[in-house]
Amino acid sequence: MKQNGTEGATPNRAGGWRSGTGKPGRKLIFYSDVSGSINHTAANQDRFQSSRPGHTCQTPMNFSWRLFTKKHEDSAGDWRWLPRYISIFKATVKDDMQKAKTAMKTMGPAKVEVPSPKDFLKKHSKEKTLPPKKKFDRNMPKKPAVPLRTDHPVMGIQSGKNFINTNAADVIMGVAKKPKPIYVDKRTGDKHDVEPSGLVPKYINKKDYGVTPEYICRRNEELKKAQEEYDRYIQENLKKAAMKRLSDEEREAVLQGLKKNWEEVHKEFQSLSVFIDSIPKKIRKQRLEEEMKQLEHDIGWLC
Repeated sequence: MKQNGTEGATPNRAGGWRSGTGKPGRKLIFYSDVSGSINHTAANQDRFQSSRPGHTCQTPMNFSWRLFTKKHEDSAGDWRWLPRYISIFKATVKDDMQKAKTAMKTMGPAKVEVPSPKDFLKKHSKEKTLPPKKKFDRNMPKKPAVPLRTDHPVMGIQSGKNFINTNAADVIMGVAKKPKPIYVDKRTGDKHDVEPSGLVPKYINKKDYGVTPEYICRRNEELKKAQEEYDRYIQENLKKAAMKRLSDEEREAVLQGLKKNWEEVHKEFQSLSVFIDSIPKKIRKQRLEEEMKQLEHDIGWLC
């Protein structure tokens, strides 16, 4: 229930009110939560004191308060409830959310094939199976026996090969190993391999260096054929649209038709009024003159 005269009053921790100044253009409106009635008691009058001089606010202990913008005021001086804002896109958002939910009602996308109930997971179906059991054969060859503790290897065998002379002869008669080509690019002596650096002309010595690839040749041939077909098509269309020579009979028929049209237009021109005093008359006269001029030009070409 609304209480007048409580501007700027705020609740404190003890359950009462302390007066204060709120923001400009704001007003506190209080509502009763229990019975909607107001207790007019002396204790509440001492506890709740309005910030406006000469006014006292009596409100029960259990209440909820809200803050409203000071915009509408009726004739009695009471503040009205402002209408709640409702977005115009509310229905669109609901439809979009419903579409997104509907596609997942089948435990995934709707187009996925649902597994058959007969192909359920069975017990021990994912356990690893042992290899098939082989039949034991007593006649199979056995591995050599482990030497006994009393057995000793043959000792005292010596070789007559002179390894020093053999290694020296291999080094003297062998081909010398070529050093790895390197280059130095700084005065501090930083070494780099020459082969991956690009300083060695390795690619220009290839057999297919500078040769046009086959796919480019094929593409050029296809483009050339397409251009030839297009040129042929254009020439055919030009031949079809080109002017042809008329025979004497056709030329005479066209000439008679043009003369007949000129006579009709000339007759209509002669029937015009003597005084051309309006815009429509001027326009009609100009149109007839242009038609007669064009017909005379065409007749001159055919004669």
